[in-house]
Amino acid sequence: MTAMGKPNFYVLEEVVRSYDIGPDQRIKMRPLLQYLQEAAARHARQAGDTFDRQIRQGAVWVLSRLHVRMDRYPHWHERLRIETWSVGIKSFSAIRDFRIEDESGICGAATTQWVLMNIEKRRPVRIPASLQEGYGRRPERELDDPFKPLPTFENPQHERVFAVRRGDLDPLNHVNYPVAVEWCLESLPAERVNGLRLASVEVAFKKESVYGDELLAQSAEPMAQASSPCVGPDSDQSILFLHRLVRRSDDAIAIAARSRWVVDNLRPRDTS
Repeated sequence: MTAMGKPNFYVLEEVVRSYDIGPDQRIKMRPLLQYLQEAAARHARQAGDTFDRQIRQGAVWVLSRLHVRMDRYPHWHERLRIETWSVGIKSFSAIRDFRIEDESGICGAATTQWVLMNIEKRRPVRIPASLQEGYGRRPERELDDPFKPLPTFENPQHERVFAVRRGDLDPLNHVNYPVAVEWCLESLPAERVNGLRLASVEVAFKKESVYGDELLAQSAEPMAQASSPCVGPDSDQSILFLHRLVRRSDDAIAIAARSRWVVDNLRPRDTS
C-alpha cells in the first residue's frame, strides 16, 4: 500500500482483439506495448500523477529504456492480465516493471526506465521524492536489467524508410514509442524471420522524432559486426539482431535496439 492507502500496483485486464493479432492469431508486439503503456498511465492516474498535472508542473515522464521478454504470446479472444508497479525512484530516473499473463499463467515480463523531462528545456530534472509516496514502492524485479548501453553497429544489412505521420504522434507530439519499436523490427525482411518468434526486445530511446521526420530503420546481425559482441544466455538457440532509427535530416540516432528471436514451435490455437 502507498502512504495514501492505495495499492502500490495496478492491474489492467483486457481481451486480445481481432485488430491486435497477426497471421498466427497471437497478439503482436505493437498492441502489447500499447497495453503496457495504458497500464502505466492508469497507475499514474491512480497515484494522482496525471498527465494534466505533469503539464501544469512543466515536467512530464519520458521513457528512456525498455526491455520486454515474451515466452509466448496470448491468442485471439484470450484474456490478458498486466500487472505493473514502481520498483523505485532515484534522483533522476524511475524503474517500472510489468508482469504479463494469459489464461495459462505468466507468459512474459517487461521492465522500463523513465526520466522526468522539463518540457521547455527538453532536459531531465530531479524527480521530487513526493512522487514515490503516491506510487508506493515495490522493489521486486520482474525482469532484472541494469540497462547497460546496447551494442552498436557500423554497416546496416537491412534498411527501410518511414515518414512520421500525424497518426504516429503521442500527446507530446513525439512518435509514440510502440510505433517506433515496430518500425525498428519492420526493418527486418520477412524472409529473414519467417519461422521465428520474437522472444525479447531491448530499446534505448535517445532522441525525439516529430511530424514530418523521415527515419531510416536499420538492422544488422551482430555476429557479422566484429565491434559488437552480443552473446546472450540462449545465444546457441537464438538469433540476435541490432537495430536503430536514424533521423534522415541530421543522422542522429533516435532509437537503438536489440532483438532476440527463437524458432517458433507454437501453432495457432483453434478458435472454431
